[in-house]
Amino acid sequence: MSSVINALISAGIQVERVNEYPFSPYNCFDGMVKQAPGRFTLSHKGNEVALVYSISGRKVAG
Repeated sequence: MSSVINALISAGIQVERVNEYPFSPYNCFDGMVKQAPGRFTLSHKGNEVALVYSISGRKVAG
């Protein structure tokens, strides 16, 4: 994730918010558990694993 955030910063984007979510809309890895329609989770040693993230920001003038 750091490479994505750093690329945005290098492009002049002011990162305002980063969120991680412990689910995916796709069953894309072995061992995923369907929690609800379109919501698959994965745990590792009893901990939830972040699978999806969102970033919001603004282009800095200059």
